[in-house]
Amino acid sequence: MLQVGHVADTETVNAVIHALSSTGRVGEAVDLSRHMVEKGCAPDVHSYIYLISGLVRSENMDRAPDIIADMAARGCKPNVHNFNLLLEFLLSSDKACEALGVVKTMVDAGCASDIETKNIVIQMLCKEGKTDEALELFQGLKSSRIKPNKATFDVLLVGLAVNDKLLDCLQVIKKMDKKGFAPEEATYACVIEAFTVGGLYDQAFRLYGRMKLEGMDLSLELQNQMLMRRRRSLEAKR
Repeated sequence: MLQVGHVADTETVNAVIHALSSTGRVGEAVDLSRHMVEKGCAPDVHSYIYLISGLVRSENMDRAPDIIADMAARGCKPNVHNFNLLLEFLLSSDKACEALGVVKTMVDAGCASDIETKNIVIQMLCKEGKTDEALELFQGLKSSRIKPNKATFDVLLVGLAVNDKLLDCLQVIKKMDKKGFAPEEATYACVIEAFTVGGLYDQAFRLYGRMKLEGMDLSLELQNQMLMRRRRSLEAKR
């Protein structure tokens, strides 16, 4: 173990911080980074990436905002990877409000977002039921240097489906087709279930047929649900 009293360069300190963070000893890694500052060996961007990654793995992200603030105070500008790690953790922990605050911090820090950031924000907005804002962000990518990827369409489709925005789903599917992207199996299932529950049976079965052609399938439970609901709908019209 590296002793605080020893003189070490940043590369050596980073190796120790990485080792500690990777083995669940992230508290020790954070303490080491602060002790080394006192010894004249300041952490760099890589140090902070290791620390934030360690906090993500240990699900102990309460200290992450302080670490990012510490980076900025020391003139070590947080990068998009640092912010995305924090955003992903907050999203997975259902802390969308806190995550949107981090996005503001990111903007204030002058850190340019990438498509991964945009995808995370779209997911967060949909989780908060703010589908109009999610769609506005998606539409804004047309004139942006950042272009949507396959994941962008998948997260948006799922977000719209769980919020019962079925007509918007249909429009996004058309745009996805134009890009040559196909939804993931889980995305297909989510959208087909939403169409079925929402009474868009033709659209649900059409999408299911396409899914089958692409070598994917639905669970038997969802298949039975589609058939049962469509049968009931037809019987009700007689």
